[in-house]
Amino acid sequence: CSSTGSAPNRNGTISASFCSTMSLSPNSAGFTNNNLMESTANSTLHFGDGPSPPAPGTILATANSTVQFVGSAVINGGNLSTLGNGQMDIAANVVSTLNNVTLTTDSQFVVKNNGIAFVSGTLTNNGTFTLATIGSNTEIQIEGNTTFTGTGVFNLTSTNGGNDYIFAQNTTDTLTIDSGITIQ
Repeated sequence: CSSTGSAPNRNGTISASFCSTMSLSPNSAGFTNNNLMESTANSTLHFGDGPSPPAPGTILATANSTVQFVGSAVINGGNLSTLGNGQMDIAANVVSTLNNVTLTTDSQFVVKNNGIAFVSGTLTNNGTFTLATIGSNTEIQIEGNTTFTGTGVFNLTSTNGGNDYIFAQNTTDTLTIDSGITIQ
């Protein structure tokens, strides 16, 4: 199953439960998620290249399922959620962007080896956000004035060489870390 192009408003539910892998690749106009995009029933939902305009919707990976950013995906607003052992990640060797998103309570988000998460605006982390380096550098790169808020944890877990980084793109970018956030 795949969808390429633009559908201006997604008000219903998009579910990868009927496909082993469903791929969404918006064109330059992107699409708006006003409700739910989910991966369920041992399926995988891939987000490819392209933007999503600011939207209040939720992207969800339920138990035994995966949501993966496999291209230059740009997520503007909304909630990122996992349930049970559901997985949500930026694939290895991929660069994706998170603008003004919320990682919901007890949810897991992983930037895999040599991946980069560009982050701007407010990242509300109420779960666990992990940089999973295995030999190559893995990064969160701050763009503009950015705030980490919430009650969550940022895990920097480099193994076998390589480093985990959280840094600004340039000297005018700023990062504010609220008191509820733990970086370890």
